[in-house]
Amino acid sequence: MSEWNKEIFQKLLTATIWNSTADDVRDILDMPEWNDKKFEGLLKSTIWKRNAKDVEDILRMSEWNKEIFQKLLTATIWNGTADDVRDILDMSEWNDERFQKLLTPNIWKSNAQDIRDILRMPEWNDEEFQCLLTPNIWKSNVQDIRAILNIKKLHQEEYHHLLCPSIFNISYNNIIPSIDLFEEYNIGKYMTNRCLRRNVKLQRKLLEYMVENNISLIVEKNGIYVLNPILNASNSDLKIRYGIDVKNLPSKGVKK
Repeated sequence: MSEWNKEIFQKLLTATIWNSTADDVRDILDMPEWNDKKFEGLLKSTIWKRNAKDVEDILRMSEWNKEIFQKLLTATIWNGTADDVRDILDMSEWNDERFQKLLTPNIWKSNAQDIRDILRMPEWNDEEFQCLLTPNIWKSNVQDIRAILNIKKLHQEEYHHLLCPSIFNISYNNIIPSIDLFEEYNIGKYMTNRCLRRNVKLQRKLLEYMVENNISLIVEKNGIYVLNPILNASNSDLKIRYGIDVKNLPSKGVKK
């Protein structure tokens, strides 16, 4: 195909091209929309996930003339079908300013039904939760979001600071057991979202190790007490920065 002589198409020459027929490849490369700069970012090898009809339907949607949707024109759009893309763009919720900041390419990680269910959750009418309306929300699903918002301890004053957008980076199943664990050591109020990310069994081993080695769980910083940074470090950082291989630490089980 002569199109391969054009630099803009050469990045599409990857093994994933074999997912498409020759006719689909030719039809996609011949689309006049590639002369429009706003579509150039879509020319990535992931395009071969879609057939020519889907690609054409997506490129010709009138919604791309609206500035609020143009930031969604990235290669991750090919994760969805034309019907999914259309259903998402047509949602009336985008007229609500609260939700417009959710219009980022991360949205294509979710399907239309999940997005609709998330946007229509009645919890967003509660001012307490509106700070959670960031693109980070697309890292979760509607069931986990609803479950997290209903965790009673997160509404207590000592844990309310954990209700921030990064809470959606954390497995729902890890939150309550982690809080219970830190309460065993009377340091629950110092918890951070970073420490919530560690597997609870590994976190217990780390706490036991620190106590046995007289390493303070709480430290002073700028005149206030905070969680020791060791407890916020990732497993790899623990090994590199602190010489602690948490996966190989012994465990004694539940603290008495």
